[in-house]
Amino acid sequence: MKKQTPHKQIKALDAEIARLQNSLPKLELKEFETTCERINQLEIKRVQLLYPIENEQQLTTYKIVTK
Repeated sequence: MKKQTPHKQIKALDAEIARLQNSLPKLELKEFETTCERINQLEIKRVQLLYPIENEQQLTTYKIVTK
């Protein structure tokens, strides 16, 4: 499988988001919530592709110690 350009990835994400949004009125509550969560994840990925952060580094993680 060829690696898609960011432009093609964004168009594919837009198409998937639109398809999921069109299916929302037909879904039961649990499916509706799951589909909304999936749409949110896809929109986040789309924004990350539109506005990449140069030299992005992972955030520092801290171990939580409890007594």
